Amino acid sequence: YSDFPFYHCFDLLFQDELDIHVEQIRIYSDFDQGDRTLTDFTRKNVESFIDEYIRPPIIDLDIEDSNKLLSNVDTSMIFFLNENEESKQIEEILPSISQKLPIAIVKTHLKRSVAQGLLNFIGVKPEELPKVAIIKISSDDFSKYVMDGEINEENVNTFFNDYELMRLSQHKKNEGEGGFDNTTNVYKVVQKTYDSLVIDSDIHVLMMFFRPDCPHCINFKSSFAEIAGILSENQNIIFGTYDVSQNEVNLVIKKVPNFWLFKKGDKMI
Repeated sequence: YSDFPFYHCFDLLFQDELDIHVEQIRIYSDFDQGDRTLTDFTRKNVESFIDEYIRPPIIDLDIEDSNKLLSNVDTSMIFFLNENEESKQIEEILPSISQKLPIAIVKTHLKRSVAQGLLNFIGVKPEELPKVAIIKISSDDFSKYVMDGEINEENVNTFFNDYELMRLSQHKKNEGEGGFDNTTNVYKVVQKTYDSLVIDSDIHVLMMFFRPDCPHCINFKSSFAEIAGILSENQNIIFGTYDVSQNEVNLVIKKVPNFWLFKKGDKMI
């Protein structure tokens, strides 16, 4: 149990504050709102006590106030479920998974708005459910990973082990294949074509970052296409659009529409 800190407390005043009046062992966990207490100190009892309570419980986002539990967790494994038979079978194995893996296990159903928001945030489509993802959110790190393949105990354990060993690639939102629109002379750039069309381009690239629900973006797209048409004979520049609601973006885009000029060579903007 070297992964978990152990402490002795001999301060009687502090014990009074904790309402401790007999010798006991307590487990305090970030994953719940209470504590666990053991007073019968045999080696077997202590080991069983730790094994039972040291692992985080299953956090059900469909229950009110569940966010209070999740707020103390920086890394979690989230099971996105729906009402089909496969999801019901997955729910049956969650207790066993929770006991074996040292990570907060979270479950939520598609019918909940919180699940829909998380899916969009991660970049998973509802029709792809059920799905499993690992998310880490901290002051110095933000990362997300999505498991492929059948969801069973063996595959989930492998997924977690690969995460621990840093074998996984981060999952990034991506909208289809993108491509060039001959009618507008504008490239539709998506996350997986962003590097090849923009970062690695040997000519200038003028990008319009937008959201489809933004009225100003809708109004300006025709003007952007018109400018691209005027300059279509210029071999030193291309024009592209990028939907930030459907694709991961590493730039700081606070407002849309937002325009960035990527210069060839040094890529100064």
